[in-house]
Amino acid sequence: MIMKPCQKVRLLILFFCCYSLTCMSQELRVGDVLPDIRSINYANGDAKSFSFSDLKSKLIIIDFWGTGCISCIQAFPKIDSLQRKFANKVQFILVNKESPDSTKRFFSKKNKIKIPNVPVVMGDSVLHKLFPHIFVPHHVWIDGNGVVVAITDDWNTSSHNIDQFLSKKTIQLSEKKDSLINYSESFFWLAGIAEREGTLDYCSYFTRRVLGLRSSMGFKNTDEEGIVDDINMVYADNMPIISFIEIAFSERNKYNFEHSNSVFWNVKSILKYQPPDDHERYGDWLETNPLYCYRLIVPHTRRCELFKIMQEDVQKYFNIRVEIKKRVIKCLVLRRTSTTDKLRSKGGQPQNRLWVADSIRYLNNRSFDEFVKWLSYGFDASRIPTPFINSTNYKGNVDIRINNSASMVASDMSWLRKELRKFDLDLVEESRLTDVLVITEK
Repeated sequence: MIMKPCQKVRLLILFFCCYSLTCMSQELRVGDVLPDIRSINYANGDAKSFSFSDLKSKLIIIDFWGTGCISCIQAFPKIDSLQRKFANKVQFILVNKESPDSTKRFFSKKNKIKIPNVPVVMGDSVLHKLFPHIFVPHHVWIDGNGVVVAITDDWNTSSHNIDQFLSKKTIQLSEKKDSLINYSESFFWLAGIAEREGTLDYCSYFTRRVLGLRSSMGFKNTDEEGIVDDINMVYADNMPIISFIEIAFSERNKYNFEHSNSVFWNVKSILKYQPPDDHERYGDWLETNPLYCYRLIVPHTRRCELFKIMQEDVQKYFNIRVEIKKRVIKCLVLRRTSTTDKLRSKGGQPQNRLWVADSIRYLNNRSFDEFVKWLSYGFDASRIPTPFINSTNYKGNVDIRINNSASMVASDMSWLRKELRKFDLDLVEESRLTDVLVITEK
């Protein structure tokens, strides 16, 4: 089980006293004082008293998260590192509103996930009422006097910003205001209302960043009774320019331009189009480079034109020319190392568990093409700059089991090659003529 004493993880179930229900349900804003919330601390079965007043003199950072939030979980190592670095001056507290049983089951199943050595508040309702929000991660900073000093996004929680705050230097953290979004009255959501009522035939628009929205994208069939794959809608929220280019010209996996050596720039500054790889610099980049939102809906009779229309929109709005060309670049080529077939499926229930963060990822009685797709898209493209090419010519259904790695990064592909060799497969770096994007400012 994940809940062992050696992990020193304090699991807290919030209860409150000494304050009326009215007081505890009132939303707090920057400048307000946090009430002294008293909790019961369940640490491996031993109940202990816990109060926020016990943390006076420390900077408290409350991290609202959820088991379904991938970015929340990916930030656990960063939170653990920051807690160790500022141990005597800062206290992180993880808070979710899922039940303790549900949360414990999640961690027991995801045994590769290391929980930060900080209090974990489960089944919360009080803090969620004091700091209402829609999207997670959601961070609240509270100073040593109990005053709320920031309600912000997780990317603002960096070593630099914490150090500046503790040094009493002036910092400006962007305010996260998703609790203030009124979906029914906002002009931005008018198209969505018309879509639900079945009165929207055609829609295409860009907006600048909408505060409170998480970065996301996807495709949809606006006819609820229609076939899912017959998409006639593209949406993307709070993304940099490069994301819109990749979505439009990848044409839903027809091409893969997510890898850095698949994109060639004829521009004055690449930073205008994509954020820096260094997460610590993201806040500074965002100060001068806006994010955008996009909606495109076409009639079902024109769904075959969906990506062509988006490509035109992207080039016109951002005043660029984007071309797909052939160039010789480095690629990771998937090859078979023998004629022995160690892939062929033995039958059974078809399953695809390649995309889940379990200790074992596997395909059972599914197409080999699904495995190739996972190799192409299942990694962090910003850290693996080289695209994958399938040279196996293998057809048919397969059974594949891959032992998961704690670190799927380009600098350490040895674990993957080791797993592939079990099936007489290998990844070899070669220079190949392949499709790339060429982006030119007009």
